[in-house]
Amino acid sequence: MLLEATLSGVQRRSVAGIKAGKREWLRVLRPVPRAHGQALSEVIEELFAHSYDHLGALGSQWHFLSLANRRGTFCSKLIAVGFEKVGRPLFSDLDPSVITPGMLARSSEFSDVTGACVAELDAAHEAGLQVIAIDARREPRIEIELLRRIFRMIKAGVSYKTLPTNIASTPEVLGWLSVQDAKDSRMRKADETIANVLRYGGYVAFYKGISRKLLADARLLNSAVTTVPPDVSAPELLADLRSQLPSASAALNAKRDARQKFIALHKRTQFETFFVLAQLYLLMEEASLARVTSLNLLISTLAEPHQKPF
Repeated sequence: MLLEATLSGVQRRSVAGIKAGKREWLRVLRPVPRAHGQALSEVIEELFAHSYDHLGALGSQWHFLSLANRRGTFCSKLIAVGFEKVGRPLFSDLDPSVITPGMLARSSEFSDVTGACVAELDAAHEAGLQVIAIDARREPRIEIELLRRIFRMIKAGVSYKTLPTNIASTPEVLGWLSVQDAKDSRMRKADETIANVLRYGGYVAFYKGISRKLLADARLLNSAVTTVPPDVSAPELLADLRSQLPSASAALNAKRDARQKFIALHKRTQFETFFVLAQLYLLMEEASLARVTSLNLLISTLAEPHQKPF
């Protein structure tokens, strides 16, 4: 399902890579009327910077999981909140957190323009699919701003005679520090500054916050296990949960690899910065493990007895 969230409608380049085996699997909805389009676009663009709430999306459709009414956002909730903020609620008697994608088509705020748009998409040259490359690892805006702020603090604290002028980001600072000699007093002083900036400048606090959210999600999933009705048949829910496992497992492996890398760097250099990062990534690894474990538990509870959890 595509929603025309810009004044010019759905643009071909913005849907690069979309594939559908059947025409009925595609739907394009256009807001009606469009007089509030600019305000709506601005609201939705602001909301889009927030991280995706997988559990909230599940809770909107599977109410027995009791996962709705969370602070995170997901596709249909984002749209519903956007319309609500410009004074045009999609369903006046429903909270945005319980509005599913399928419900959007029933709202009088949209008209279905799938026929014309799909015809245009079909007519597009294959090269159009390659105009935009979507990076799945793209960081949320708030994280990017944090890294920029941390870098400015490091740059202000480390002598300009020590930090090379071609270093332009926080990751580059860490890469540069990893190859420096701890016997050099200038480098030890730079390390102390960088470690303190990470500890007290918001870097550690930000990622601890993410870890706390993952742990809270894991607890919600664990509690959802006890609320599953014994006769529930939820193949779509199972498919959704299983689809989250690869990314959750990849995140866990990435945190584990990063922690081991920082442990090795600290052992080799004795720089405090890498000790701070190793400790932080241990917390993040534990939180990621809790999420993977809880996902597997809920999957095994919902699965048929003869099915494997994953």
